Amino acid sequence: MNPKFIHVAGIAQTLTPGRNNGFLNMIDVMKKKAKEAIGEATTETSDDDGEAESETEEESGAVTSFEEREGKPMYNEIMSTLITTLKPSSIELMDNSDQHAGHAGSKGWEESGESHFSLSIVAEAFDGMALVKRHQLIYLVLGETMQKIHALQISAKTPEELQK
Repeated sequence: MNPKFIHVAGIAQTLTPGRNNGFLNMIDVMKKKAKEAIGEATTETSDDDGEAESETEEESGAVTSFEEREGKPMYNEIMSTLITTLKPSSIELMDNSDQHAGHAGSKGWEESGESHFSLSIVAEAFDGMALVKRHQLIYLVLGETMQKIHALQISAKTPEELQK
């Protein structure tokens, strides 16, 4: 099942970003359960050490991890949350806090001084959403973390938009 049917049926216009995200996650879970039921849930691959890794076919194009940065709890929290929830095919988060030292709001998060970020993210979850709704979805996903950020510059695209 392709989740794009919600756009064709006109349902997408009535969904809030949170409900749209929940809907997409529900479809994802249903697909995984169906694949598990017929024994196609995973494919085995081998890494450089010869150890088998299990990877679902659907997640093979998605970013599933990132390199945590020591002393950057906000960065780590933002990346972890966005990767887990939106399953992006591409994500880049830049901490620009050092460029804003000395002006109002530059204090940042008390423990680490993180306050200003620039996010570039590509995810299927944005398909059919207006730019404002994409930003609202990111704010919703980040929840309480968003309240600790002074500024977040966002570029949110779908994989199809990159191909144009």
